[in-house]
Amino acid sequence: MRALFSIFLSLLLLTIALPGYINAQVKDFVILVSDNEADLTLAQKIAVVLDAKVIVSPWGIYNESVVPKILDADPSFVLIIGGPMAVPEEYEKDLEDLGIPHTRLYGSTRVETAQVVINWIKKDYPDLFKDIKFAVVYGWDFGAIMKVRSMKGVIPIFIGYNPVNITIPEEDVVAIMSRDSEEIMEKITGKFRVRSRMRVVITQEVAKETIEESSIVISRAEEVLREVESIGSMGARAWVFLDAAKGYLKKAKSSYEEGDYIKAYEYAKNAKIRAERAIVLARAGEKGPGLEISRRIKMLEITVIRLKARGIDVSNILPLIEKAKSALESGNVGEAMNYVEMAMKLIREKTRGHGENGRAHLNHGPKH
Repeated sequence: MRALFSIFLSLLLLTIALPGYINAQVKDFVILVSDNEADLTLAQKIAVVLDAKVIVSPWGIYNESVVPKILDADPSFVLIIGGPMAVPEEYEKDLEDLGIPHTRLYGSTRVETAQVVINWIKKDYPDLFKDIKFAVVYGWDFGAIMKVRSMKGVIPIFIGYNPVNITIPEEDVVAIMSRDSEEIMEKITGKFRVRSRMRVVITQEVAKETIEESSIVISRAEEVLREVESIGSMGARAWVFLDAAKGYLKKAKSSYEEGDYIKAYEYAKNAKIRAERAIVLARAGEKGPGLEISRRIKMLEITVIRLKARGIDVSNILPLIEKAKSALESGNVGEAMNYVEMAMKLIREKTRGHGENGRAHLNHGPKH
């Protein structure tokens, strides 16, 4: 009964974003988000309210296995949380080609993104947050954000130096901070009537997790840089940031071994920031449509394997993928793209409405 009620609430919510489709049935709501610690924490908390499934993409990178996972969920609607820098636009192109309704919510920073998402949900349906508490957290305080992630029944409101454009029940606010954000939190939380304050200590576990997160982002940055077709000035600058990230990570690991977890945490955060910058620069240095088509072909190959495992006939899709690969290898980019689009069309025809219970499908919603 509760699950049905959640679906009904999700339907009401979506009619706000998709006017004119009130009678459409919404099931299998999916949230696509990057693994940025702030956006991911927000998505996980919002997913509980919306009874949604969260699918995670590596920050700043188009990963060929993500869209097949979305197809596996057979969603009626996909909410993308985060801007194009965090969740690349290629995903939206894939969702459009596959006929999957979607919308993107984001702001210029992680702080604004959280505000946009929360305001989108609570605009006309504040009861969705009836049993939820709000945690005010500085948007770049990794330790405090990890604490929020571990708490049940809490929605984060990320704050920075700019005014917060959100209205929340004053009695339901708790401020969470670590030594990183105490000063700014004391200044900003005066705008809220905070019920209580919680201070997070940088423990061995927090330091270890921060180091692990930084290591992952550095590995991704290396991978992206290797794939860039033409290094150019952007790529050269990216390597500078990547080298700096590796230097900070080395210091973080050394401090961790020495038992100085606060220093380890600080160094690891600096490493992650620089590795993310390297990814941004590397992506800016990417050139040529061939790279995009190559990625989409990889995505198609993963997709057909998963569809075949579900018992869906993909025999007429496989030859198109092979033709696309052959055309790309021969330098016929336009021809390769045509085959890719033909394959995507067939997948759309085979997957939409394929679920056991069937669905009425929404048309494309607005992109925010």
